[in-house]
Amino acid sequence: MITMRQIVMPCLLFAAIFGAISARAETLSVESALTLAEHGQILPLTEILNRLRPAVDGEIIEVALDRDGARYLYKIKALGQDGQYREYHVDARTGVPVGEQ
Repeated sequence: MITMRQIVMPCLLFAAIFGAISARAETLSVESALTLAEHGQILPLTEILNRLRPAVDGEIIEVALDRDGARYLYKIKALGQDGQYREYHVDARTGVPVGEQ
């Protein structure tokens, strides 16, 4: 007899794998970022950098704006004074940091 668990677990595993594969972020162009900022859909990069700069111990070397579904994230890479690379993720609509790598 097949149990409910034997049916549900493979379905959940498939959904998790399929979701991870299909939910890839899209990097937006500079023109798209400017348009979104002009229309008030995201905060301008200058404002994000001004908010983040006190937390960055080093030099910002790269910035990208990604869209992941309905969410926009600034991904900001920095080279720390200790020589280590760090990546900061900031919600582009609110300016709230959502992670650091």
